[in-house]
Amino acid sequence: MKGRKIILYLLLIIALGFGGYKGYRVYQHHQAYEITDDAAIDGHIVPVTSRIGGYVKVVQVSENQEAHSGDLLIAIDSLDLVTRAHQAEAALVGAQAQLAVTKANLNAALQARKGAEVALELPRTNIWKAESDFNRYNELYAQNLATPQQIDQYKATLETAKSQLSIAQQAVAAANEQVQTAQAQIKVAEANILLREKDIESANLQLTYTRVYAPVDGIVSKDNIQPGQFIQPGQPLMSLVEHQNVWVTANFKETQLTGIQLGNPVNIEVDAFPGLQVTGEVESIGAATGSKFSLIPPDNATGNFVKMVQRIPVRIAIHHNEETLQKLKPGMSVNVEVKK
Repeated sequence: MKGRKIILYLLLIIALGFGGYKGYRVYQHHQAYEITDDAAIDGHIVPVTSRIGGYVKVVQVSENQEAHSGDLLIAIDSLDLVTRAHQAEAALVGAQAQLAVTKANLNAALQARKGAEVALELPRTNIWKAESDFNRYNELYAQNLATPQQIDQYKATLETAKSQLSIAQQAVAAANEQVQTAQAQIKVAEANILLREKDIESANLQLTYTRVYAPVDGIVSKDNIQPGQFIQPGQPLMSLVEHQNVWVTANFKETQLTGIQLGNPVNIEVDAFPGLQVTGEVESIGAATGSKFSLIPPDNATGNFVKMVQRIPVRIAIHHNEETLQKLKPGMSVNVEVKK
């Protein structure tokens, strides 16, 4: 019995020693690392939307299919937009024809003005002759060599010539107004052509929106669109998960931040793959606590204050290899150890 007790005591001493050694190792480990299980794999989830509304004609991808940037995802029926583009092209042809008409009107107005300016010479000549005759006979009348009837006749001729000159000048002014009107009409026609060209550009741009392409490389998720379905502009059609670009977001207690610096090495344990060796490094530290980004941030000035330890999000870059790129998905839970 005594020998048995000695063996039991020895076993107890060994167990206590081993437990103490393991406890010391755990203590040392916790002193060397900042640890949290409030962490998860994070990544970009890009929503795919449509700029226009319409009926879905073709869906080129399916749920969980890999898509590359620029791949066609969805085609929307484009018949209405094609018709609109043809209408815009027809309107442009009409606007160009209208410009040709206004240019012809301008040429006609310029010719009319030129004719009116030429027509000014005759009344001017008539006025010169009438003034000369009137002045000469006025001198003769002063010498009693001309009759009053002759004076009246040449004075009337002079007044008639002046009236003809005024009419010719008014014709020139009217011709100038017609030229200005025609020039303004040309500007309007040119602006109308520019507007129709922009209509064509807009119609062609709308046509390009009938084909929805993948904005990034990723896995198709939340695909809830079927051919024949009517969609609205901006409606979420599916999502693309960028599985090739994931990281870890770890929420550390604010009291743990003293041991965390940018570039610190990190060990990552993935709950879904216990044997997977994943390492990384601290890439950035959040600018505010998570509670500050909540829908209703806490207001400690209300009088009901209970101090709670806050958490700061820390972004950890993963040292990727082929295995991690295939296995790690956004949302997976992980345990994180940051070496101080």
